[in-house]
Amino acid sequence: MATAVFGRKKHMTQAFQDDGTLVGVTVIEVEPNLITAVRTAQEDGYEAVQVGFGQVKSSRVNRPHAGAFAKHDAPPRRHLKELRGVTGEVGETIGVGAFEVGEKVHVSATSKGRGFQGTVKRHGFSRGPVSHGSHNIRQPGSVGASADPARIFKGQKMPGQMATRPSRCATSRSSRSTPRRTNCGCAAACPAARAPSSGSGRRVSRMAEAKATAQVFDARSGKKSSLDLEGPRFTTEPKEHVIHRAVVAELDSRRRYTASTKGRSEVTGSGAKLYRQKGTGRARAGDVKPHNRVGGGTWGGPKAKPERYGKRINRKEVRAAFDGALSAKAADGELYVLDSLHFEEPSTKQAKQLLSKMELAGPVLLVLTEDDRNAALSFRNLPGVSVVRPREYGVYELLRAREVVLSRAAYSRLAGKEA
Repeated sequence: MATAVFGRKKHMTQAFQDDGTLVGVTVIEVEPNLITAVRTAQEDGYEAVQVGFGQVKSSRVNRPHAGAFAKHDAPPRRHLKELRGVTGEVGETIGVGAFEVGEKVHVSATSKGRGFQGTVKRHGFSRGPVSHGSHNIRQPGSVGASADPARIFKGQKMPGQMATRPSRCATSRSSRSTPRRTNCGCAAACPAARAPSSGSGRRVSRMAEAKATAQVFDARSGKKSSLDLEGPRFTTEPKEHVIHRAVVAELDSRRRYTASTKGRSEVTGSGAKLYRQKGTGRARAGDVKPHNRVGGGTWGGPKAKPERYGKRINRKEVRAAFDGALSAKAADGELYVLDSLHFEEPSTKQAKQLLSKMELAGPVLLVLTEDDRNAALSFRNLPGVSVVRPREYGVYELLRAREVVLSRAAYSRLAGKEA
């Protein structure tokens, strides 16, 4: 069953719920999405479907796109996009019938933006004086020195395109559908789409509410089964802001902050004036420590970051972020448990065959214990496979991997069932 569709925002309105409350509703127009191609893991390395949507004249479609629609005897569409996690056959259509009233959905889109804006609106600059004939009311002002360094440093806050980036609204509810089944409403504010010529699409994906399960694979016999997961490790509701804080803290803790440069006040040198101010025909100069002299200080160079300025997060947040990310993996069916994992000696060929039998798309996070040394040596040479031990991976590794595979011993240790 399809779990995602592309559409376009029409407008916003209000609607009364069954209990009488009035909520804001975003109306999204969803035309039938025609499935034009199916990607498989065997041929393409991943599983997805290609859909076409949006009306367009036949004269405005290039030949490759026109040929894709001619195979199915269907009118051409403006956009061709891929959807992962969606199943279907070539020639089928996906519409708003994939959603039910009251169902939770995620909505992401590319905002139409605010065009080319100045520094006041784009960066919050304050204006200049407006009296006494001032000409610097909303201008950006100075952007750098002229003689030295005679260039503009990168990263300056200057005028430019504003807010033309992908954005995402909070989890919302599918409010209602029109009798024609072409419009759906979401009980939340969603970003507006660009003009039809911009080629942007809107993706509405259903939030999974399935029971947390892990797929068990026997390495010797190749049999597959399912395992119901219980406990807070696998049933915690993921919170995006907590997971974001945990990822930022993990990545910050990996940085060493060993880069350190000396400024003008830290280099060794005399503070006396080199020569008199005027009358020499040379440029005016002070002491020997400016950055434009050999042996002088470095201007704006990296500094060792004090420990107190690190990104900190408390233990409860770390635990909640880890459990939430692990629960999301379990709910999405991306958690695997390996039974009877035994390698008499390291063999990368055997490890590759095992992953092929499991039909994993990758990247894969493989969690093994100290007893699985031969297996760790076998899997670590495979591209797209990260081998770690228990307590050696965090939220960032869980989110980075598409599938998480645990040995039976690693799963018992994670679930607290180890004797």
